[in-house]
Amino acid sequence: MQYAITVLAGLGLIYAGLRLLAYSYRRLASRRLDAVVRSGIGGTLTPWLAGLAVGAVARNAGTITLTAGGLLSTEGARPSRVLALLCGAAVGTAFLVFLVPIAPYTMGIGVLTVAAILFLLDIRHADQAQFAGEAVLATIILFIGLVTARFGGEALAAAPGASDWLAILATPPAALLIGAVLGGLTVSAWHAAILVIAVVEPGVLAPAAAALALAGALAGSTLAELVLLRRLGGTVRQLVNAQIVPRLAAAVVAVAGLLASVGDATALAEAVGSLLHPTDAFGLAVLYLALQVLTGVCLWIWIGPRLTALVRHRPDGDEALAAPRYLFDADAVDPETALDLIRREQDRIVPHLALVVESALPENRGTATGRAEATTRGIAALGQAIDRFATDLIDRSHERRPVARATRAMIRTNALMELNAALSEFAVLAHVAATSPAIAPIVDAMSESLHALVTAVGEALGDDRSGDDLALARALTDDRSGILRRLREKVGRSDDLIETEDLGFVYQMTGVLERCVWLLRHLVDDEAATPGVPARPSA
Repeated sequence: MQYAITVLAGLGLIYAGLRLLAYSYRRLASRRLDAVVRSGIGGTLTPWLAGLAVGAVARNAGTITLTAGGLLSTEGARPSRVLALLCGAAVGTAFLVFLVPIAPYTMGIGVLTVAAILFLLDIRHADQAQFAGEAVLATIILFIGLVTARFGGEALAAAPGASDWLAILATPPAALLIGAVLGGLTVSAWHAAILVIAVVEPGVLAPAAAALALAGALAGSTLAELVLLRRLGGTVRQLVNAQIVPRLAAAVVAVAGLLASVGDATALAEAVGSLLHPTDAFGLAVLYLALQVLTGVCLWIWIGPRLTALVRHRPDGDEALAAPRYLFDADAVDPETALDLIRREQDRIVPHLALVVESALPENRGTATGRAEATTRGIAALGQAIDRFATDLIDRSHERRPVARATRAMIRTNALMELNAALSEFAVLAHVAATSPAIAPIVDAMSESLHALVTAVGEALGDDRSGDDLALARALTDDRSGILRRLREKVGRSDDLIETEDLGFVYQMTGVLERCVWLLRHLVDDEAATPGVPARPSA
């Protein structure tokens, strides 16, 4: 029993060292990772190489997905380059896994070398010394964990009566379950791979069973990310959802091949099994790399057409706004009356929108929760009022006019309602997410940017608007790429978000912010295209 506790303690130290190491690496390279991703997508760097570099340092596709989603949403990225970057990142995570089976001190030298390189890349910043020190501390913890796990594992394998328990762990169902649990708890396939490999050499887990555990870890980590990121929005949601199925497909293919290699199988299955059936810890590292390459291939086959469709047909385009949500009968509506009523309701709605976002600002967040909730309820009531007056309009309208302006009135109504819902959701998320110190700077940056946008658009939609007001609103909403770029810089300077529950809020609020900016720009463009706007000449 004491030897099993020693193994578990060693694995705990390994995991703690890996988490601290990932944190320090990301902080050391935070000012460079975003630039590398943008270079890979923009064309100045090979996307595969950029993905390998960021995957080896950040060891998580979340950072790349967030950046790539922003670049795709601004139509400034080529889908093929984004896809190559994601595939390269999947393979780049195998960096540390290859150092584990060689020797603990070799792994320590490797991680310290990378930390030194990252430190020298950005030595001008004073806080880099702190992050380099954290990398050294993480390496020491990792080294102690590896030695402890190896010592406990050798003692456990030699203990009398332990063979029966180890034989149970070596069965395929148990090995798959172990890998899936480790992948789900760590939410990282490479974390789980290192933990599995660390107990193979001492004899706690047989290589064949460890291979199944690696495939289970890939599936478990994927399902854990799916649960963690279940509330995503915007372009980032499309990218994340597109990666779930290929990663699960790679795990299923690997499990099928491994199971075929341990039983009576055909010649083809035996040939596949000979490639996937490792005999030592180094073979497991090779298997992990093969799994990541297989994941990259599945990404290439699965995501390619979807990325192209995502760029060509936006989920937040006119076709989404033109959905017949309020049952307008375009042939029966009096378009002049419809536009007048919608403008009247718009004048009532816009000030409420500004109050919702204002309540999410950092200086008001602590005391304005009740007001934000009341304002959200008020917005919902206004939405019901719009629904009622649209229905009444259909009932009392008997004239048949050209349908163009009636359709435009319907789109304007739907845009306002979509904006109501998006801003209300953003305000509620801001209050919830701000309780986490790790993402408070990101929430503050989003709230301040969105508040400035809503204020400018509100002035552009007012009765006393001018040409200058419309020009300012269009310029601000045009800067969506700049808003997302500044957000990514905040993410790079923040704490270790990618492997915590905070990641769900970051992705969700990014999607909501992206949609709010697009809707605001839609309203500004529609206002500028309306005859008689601006109401007075600019100063």
